[in-house]
Amino acid sequence: MTKGEKAQVRRFVSKKVTDYYTARLDKLDTVELPDLLRRKNIFLLAAEGLTPWELIDELLTARTIASSEGLFGKRFEDVALKVLSVAHDVAIKSSAGSIDAEVISSGRRFIISLKAGPATYNAGNAKNARKEFTAAKARVAQEDINTPVFTMNAAYYGNSKPVLDKIPMVLRGQAFWFFASKEESFYIELLKMCSKKNKTFRAKVKTKFDEVRNRLTGEFLHDFCDSNNSIMWDKLAKLNSGNVDTKEQRDYITRLVT
Repeated sequence: MTKGEKAQVRRFVSKKVTDYYTARLDKLDTVELPDLLRRKNIFLLAAEGLTPWELIDELLTARTIASSEGLFGKRFEDVALKVLSVAHDVAIKSSAGSIDAEVISSGRRFIISLKAGPATYNAGNAKNARKEFTAAKARVAQEDINTPVFTMNAAYYGNSKPVLDKIPMVLRGQAFWFFASKEESFYIELLKMCSKKNKTFRAKVKTKFDEVRNRLTGEFLHDFCDSNNSIMWDKLAKLNSGNVDTKEQRDYITRLVT
């Protein structure tokens, strides 16, 4: 890439990182106590012997980490497409199921499935991806029978060795960004681009996290703790796992066990 093209990518990355942190702040504002308490294994919480303050901190931290992966992943796919579009002749977002991008470069066409990391590929989605690759490759072949078509499973990070002799080929981490940018060390440059604004935004996220944690802790102490600030597990259990609400349900389950 030229200096001008890299500057273009740098500005794009900066915008996406800003969007990511803005989304994190907005996401924190939407966290409600009942929803937070319903999503955790209540038996694990009881076994850990957490105080009300520790419990809310742990639940909110886990929620924040989980949501951050999704929020960042959505924006980083745009970054990957941007890099591909700058470095190659054509790069477009695909509308075909598991296929995320289609690239034309140096007289070749590439059909690409983009994932965040290696753990996102399991047997189920790998099988679906193969079906999508087969259909997309057939479609592309009909459009232009003279252009070689390659299929690729790509991941933004991961240090497993490139798999080049299979269909689809597998490129992760450095290998994918080498392909995307045509530069072997671009993955390091990209990492530095992502890190530029983190100190400023992390301070804002911490302030918001503390604010939301204090709100949720106050609600938990009021709704699920007694006058000694001890957790009322029976009340919490009903919110988290209670679901036998009718006589019909009780009678049916009773008949199952008698």
